[in-house]
Amino acid sequence: MPTLAQQWIDEGKAEGKIEGKAEGKIEGKIEGLLSVTRKLLKVKFREISSEYISRLESMTIPQLESLAEKILTAKTLDELFDI
Repeated sequence: MPTLAQQWIDEGKAEGKIEGKAEGKIEGKIEGLLSVTRKLLKVKFREISSEYISRLESMTIPQLESLAEKILTAKTLDELFDI
């Protein structure tokens, strides 16, 4: 039977694995959304300045999802980014 200290260590490891998996899923979702959004922007607007790329990379998941939906109807990058 493990000691109380070993049980705490094991619980901490399990919690760490769960947190790590959750963070990995979030990071993966963000990277996927960024990749698709960049491609959509390049198809629609051809050239994308580093300013817009930088703004994309600082967005949250909901912001990226919203932006991706707006790409279809936006006429300019300024309109898309609400400048």
